[in-house]
Amino acid sequence: MFCARFWIKGIKRNLEAEPIKRACNSLHPKVSCLWSISMNLWLKKHLYHLAVPFLVRRARRNNLCFGVSYHRFESVPGADPKPGMAVTPELFRKHIEILRELGSFISIDDAVSEKRPDGISFVLSFDDGYRDNLTILLPILEELNVPCCLYVTSGLVSGELTALDHDKRAGFCPPVLNPADLKALSAHPLMTIGSHTQNHVRLSTLDAGALEAELKTSRDWFQKKAE
Repeated sequence: MFCARFWIKGIKRNLEAEPIKRACNSLHPKVSCLWSISMNLWLKKHLYHLAVPFLVRRARRNNLCFGVSYHRFESVPGADPKPGMAVTPELFRKHIEILRELGSFISIDDAVSEKRPDGISFVLSFDDGYRDNLTILLPILEELNVPCCLYVTSGLVSGELTALDHDKRAGFCPPVLNPADLKALSAHPLMTIGSHTQNHVRLSTLDAGALEAELKTSRDWFQKKAE
């Protein structure tokens, strides 16, 4: 990792050397700007192809497990108003296909146990508790036989929260799971249910007392529903 990082920095320093800068600055401003953008794109593209194989080999040697996290789905790219929040089913399938060429998908329980396989492995998770985790995600998981952990905001599923703050700000509040949905998902062999706090707050902003209350309230709700 460090070797690749320093080597990349060395290439960048060479590209930013004074002779190149002077030559670039002598061009028309628009040409100079386009040249700079083109060089940045070229650099990113080639460094990606050079660095990824090195990082993959290192990950395999160290039997690393990577978390792959999503939230919800969208019908077409850009349909969800919050950038980076959603993925189309087609693109999601493509992600799984590409990652499976590098390693296997395992459950969160296997990831923290001695059952973890040698080489690279992945743990798939979906956050928050949107209803398309049942209607869209589950059929795909069954089709591809991929385990998944749902990190659910208990206050959202219980109905105490009408929507999450970031969805309210975006003016887009998709349907969420209800307790019956959650019970059905928890019984599925490919699914593991985890807590994503009670109120979807940023835990780093809480003091020790508030932090404990946030986590305990969520845990107690899940334990009660599991009875």
